[in-house]
Amino acid sequence: MTARSKESVTTEKNVVDFISELQSAAGIYSALLSANHEYWDGLGGTIRENVETLLRLELEQNRPLLLAALQHLATKEKKRLLRSLVSWSVRGLVVGGIGGGTAEKAYCGAAVKIRSGDIRTAADVRDQLKSIIPSDADFQEMFAVARIPKAGLARYILTALERAERNEPEPEFVPNANEDEVNLEHILPKRASKADWGKAFSSEERKDYLHRVGNLALLQKGPNGLIGNKPFSEKRSVLSKSKYQLTSEVGKETDWTKDAIAKRQARLAKVAVQTWPIG
Repeated sequence: MTARSKESVTTEKNVVDFISELQSAAGIYSALLSANHEYWDGLGGTIRENVETLLRLELEQNRPLLLAALQHLATKEKKRLLRSLVSWSVRGLVVGGIGGGTAEKAYCGAAVKIRSGDIRTAADVRDQLKSIIPSDADFQEMFAVARIPKAGLARYILTALERAERNEPEPEFVPNANEDEVNLEHILPKRASKADWGKAFSSEERKDYLHRVGNLALLQKGPNGLIGNKPFSEKRSVLSKSKYQLTSEVGKETDWTKDAIAKRQARLAKVAVQTWPIG
């Protein structure tokens, strides 16, 4: 956790300094596990939302990097790095490879350079990690065909895209979403009947398109939100009246087909590039 080697801890002052460093590192590491930790009080701004978003993505490989950054970088660079890490993480989750050993090795290498003083800014970290950060072109291409089976991640991505569509600042930092108020709607439903959906989708296609981002939408709960397995002809009027812009657009479609899903997802892919910028 610290750059100081055991061999250098030879005097009473060295011992005191070493213990102090370990205590500081332990405190910061515990803060990385909770957006409500008191450590974040002194950083202000949207820092808690940043941390909460990173925790929502359920990636642990970046923690050695974050620990080094929080110990050694200036406050403004810590904030920039936290925001950038959200974007890099989402890009990596969509394109693939962010959760493997290659990413972990890259993060640890950047952490070592932060501790040595070779890296001092978020931009320096970005340059160090450029081999594992998907480009705009790669991210947009893969997002246009991405499938997201995990409901929590899908809900986060759709909420961030909605915030970007509304031109909200820092759209990728989504506050705690109240899942008691919002449904994650599969427009082509999980239990799509052959009678209602068989003309537009084969049984294999229904499985393939179910979790495509273009087939997912946010819908406020309530009497009008219980449309799960209904045919699109009945869903349209409810979707068109949604308070979510990206959901209401779906209600303008005359039919829900593979082409409609692909077209919508291609548009969302363009929004995604702006929602999660490389930095």
